[in-house]
Amino acid sequence: MARGLTALRATLGRLLPGQIAHLITQTDGDIRDPYFTHPEFSEDNISAISREIIPLKPLPPGKANYTALDLSATAKDGEKGYGLFFVSVEGWDPARNRPVTAPPTDGWS
Repeated sequence: MARGLTALRATLGRLLPGQIAHLITQTDGDIRDPYFTHPEFSEDNISAISREIIPLKPLPPGKANYTALDLSATAKDGEKGYGLFFVSVEGWDPARNRPVTAPPTDGWS
């Protein structure tokens, strides 16, 4: 779900075969949101990374915009597409070809 965005950028990393031991030994935290313990080791070292820009339907400001991420592209011919995935989604500005940043706050919450 997104509000006030024209596009999203999805980054998808599929864990490479034989890399589960590295995932376990190089991360801490909950399996739903692991973090890497060594600054020079990340999901880039153990997964195949793909990125996709997903255009969103223009909607009035404040209206929720829903979309889906198709994981079928990660499966090679003859594979089922099973696996462990790292998924990251961020707002994307297609006109400037860069991530959308949050507006500055005045310090009030």
